[in-house]
Amino acid sequence: MKKFILLFIVMISFFSIPFAVFADDGESEDEKIEEKDKEVKVYFFHGDGCPHCAEAKEFFDSIEEEYGDLFELISYETWKNDDNAEGLQKIGEMREEKIEGVPYILIGNKSWPGYIEDFNDDIIEAIKEEYEVEVDERYDIMELIDYDFVRDGDSHQVEDKDYSNDVIILILILIVGAGIVSGVAFARKKTV
Repeated sequence: MKKFILLFIVMISFFSIPFAVFADDGESEDEKIEEKDKEVKVYFFHGDGCPHCAEAKEFFDSIEEEYGDLFELISYETWKNDDNAEGLQKIGEMREEKIEGVPYILIGNKSWPGYIEDFNDDIIEAIKEEYEVEVDERYDIMELIDYDFVRDGDSHQVEDKDYSNDVIILILILIVGAGIVSGVAFARKKTV
């Protein structure tokens, strides 16, 4: 009987491990998502090797420290990705603009075809203005267009999921299951 109680205590402790391992850091997932949702989406269409695109990217990197909490830069490569190039043309059709190249920057309902340093203040102002608009009232053409773009860094359309927590939980369940089977087998052996 003592071994059964010991086995029960071990099983309880295994079930409590996931709660201890995955303890909350104080900020709920909803709060993290809410904060991320407040950021203005800055869509940046570019071509690998395009010098003006590189200048625009350097500009966005340079304002990251001061304004990084206000915007999220979402980049799409169009020279090597035909799907993104086609999607950019669809955006142009929706906006009744002829998009002839990259970089192409889109913030809310404002766009910048090409890039020169003279755009910097206007881009920052557009980010700040859009940030002041309620999230559910912002204009986001990407929510209106029926097209699958591939973001920079994505090897495919589906977002990769971090499975490390799932693997840990599965291992713990297997250990507990093995413990239960061993305990039942041991208990049966004692009663025979």
